[in-house]
Amino acid sequence: MAKLHRYIEGLDKDLKAAREIYEGRLRACKACDYLEAGTCQACGCYVELRAAVKKNRCPYKKW
Repeated sequence: MAKLHRYIEGLDKDLKAAREIYEGRLRACKACDYLEAGTCQACGCYVELRAAVKKNRCPYKKW
């Protein structure tokens, strides 16, 4: 997870979602039944990485 967090920190600011958006997305993921150990069991993504990128969307339209 430390590597993932370093990668997210290093994302270009033009690609990165605003902090408030990122945190809101993570809240939605944490409340979702598909989340298990940081991974979305529905699509297989690392939710922290998906949430960090501005253009990304939840495949189930939760954010």
